[in-house]
Amino acid sequence: MVKVIKIDEEDEETKAVEDVKTEALVIDEELATTELDDYKIRQKFVKRVYYSIILLIYLTFCYFMALNFISYMGEEYSLFLLVAYILLLGIVFPIAIISLGFTTGGILIGPMVASTYGLLSLSARGIMKILGFDLELIFPELVGHVGVVSPPNMFGRYTHYNLLVEIEKAGLYGNSFWHGNKLAACSSEGKIPIGANVKVIDAEYWSLSSILRNSPVITVVSLE
Repeated sequence: MVKVIKIDEEDEETKAVEDVKTEALVIDEELATTELDDYKIRQKFVKRVYYSIILLIYLTFCYFMALNFISYMGEEYSLFLLVAYILLLGIVFPIAIISLGFTTGGILIGPMVASTYGLLSLSARGIMKILGFDLELIFPELVGHVGVVSPPNMFGRYTHYNLLVEIEKAGLYGNSFWHGNKLAACSSEGKIPIGANVKVIDAEYWSLSSILRNSPVITVVSLE
């Protein structure tokens, strides 16, 4: 017995299959969006705690320095005077660090700022690790992450790390004032075109290049 299939029936079956595929694609996109939103919410909370701890450590340092300064000057202790000195020292220290960096022609601004912030950061990370926070949300291991090659800036193209790679979940490493979530990178193979998808195979967090940039530098390989 031969089954006769009408053209209208074929169109309906094809349309049904396409609708199922489209619906599955929409569901996948919604799940991915939900996952990314959840990641950003959790990251935002951990980020706030991190910066709050850094501020607390810094103010504690200024507090003890203010006490020593009041004792050294032989002034009569008062809460108002203590608070005034804490605020004054809190403003003076960053200016002093930047000024010392400028005395070398600006070459040491990056390392001095990075080293000072680095000490505060390490202290905050240690406290948060003891308290059980997920530091991977703000300081992820970049090896294995996938990104897209962006156009390099005017100066970056003449350095060893002559690429900029945009990585979606780069944590605080992706909060660069100049480049956002675009990290300085170099290729482990030949030239990689702009717009290509790449994978991170190595990341340096405390090298001279990363300290000068105040941001990690990565090595990537093309996925295409």
